[in-house]
Amino acid sequence: MESIANRNNPFKAIVEQLPERRKFVFKMIQGNPGISSQDLSGMTLLPINEILPRVRELRDIFLVAEDGSKVNKFTNKNNTIYRTLNSVEERIDLINAEFVRLRDSKSKLESDYHLGLTLFTKEIVKKEIDKIKSKITSLEKILDVIQAA
Repeated sequence: MESIANRNNPFKAIVEQLPERRKFVFKMIQGNPGISSQDLSGMTLLPINEILPRVRELRDIFLVAEDGSKVNKFTNKNNTIYRTLNSVEERIDLINAEFVRLRDSKSKLESDYHLGLTLFTKEIVKKEIDKIKSKITSLEKILDVIQAA
């Protein structure tokens, strides 16, 4: 049991290093699993345009995950609900799944790039490939931080 706690200590350290607004949103989600951005906005009295970017940032660095959806009582539309990740292993699994998805997308785009596309279309495909490469580099940095901790 001690080894599990030791493995999750770096996870807690990462959370403590977050910028204040991101940390606040993380702790709100952690204390209210299955909460939507709309619910967070209502609980904190912060505008939704201050909540959504923080949730996206936390999702993009694999500290929170989408956990389904629920119907918003005001709009009758589905809102995505979020939860915090429970362990370093879960975070690494999600990062690895994203690596695979990005590599597959990159391979398909590179294959399309060589199919005799117009110059304009090639330019668009090249930009998308560059974005994917950048995301892969970001994921590698996140994994390096996790492994160094």
